[in-house]
Amino acid sequence: MKKILALSVLMLAIVTGCNVKHDVISDSKNAFAVLKQGEYGGRETESYEVLRSQEELDVIFREMNLEKAPAVNFAENNVVVLFLGQKNSGGNNIGVKSVQFNGNTATVNVEKTTPQEGGMVTMAITNPYCIVALSKTEKVVVK
Repeated sequence: MKKILALSVLMLAIVTGCNVKHDVISDSKNAFAVLKQGEYGGRETESYEVLRSQEELDVIFREMNLEKAPAVNFAENNVVVLFLGQKNSGGNNIGVKSVQFNGNTATVNVEKTTPQEGGMVTMAITNPYCIVALSKTEKVVVK
């Protein structure tokens, strides 16, 4: 009985210690952080939005039926929301490869992934998205 209890406590510690975070931060000059990323809940068409207020972020989170939006300091950050559009299977993803800052312009380099041809994927309608916070600039270019 003691072994089972000890094993249960050990398993609980391992499971709770393996909390995966989506935050990706590069060096401080080119910093960005992924606030939320997923395959379900995005928009039907491929697009992006640059958000400049907490109210705009709250609206996006409500629109996407996500939990409460995280608090973002918009005096120091912008938020970019990337939508890949509706896809007919799993295995599609959109994210940020890198962000470069040049003066008062941030260039967000987008990375899109698709499933391998003939590969095993879930058969479900997906709408991949990625929500990223980055250092505040006047202009944001998405490539």
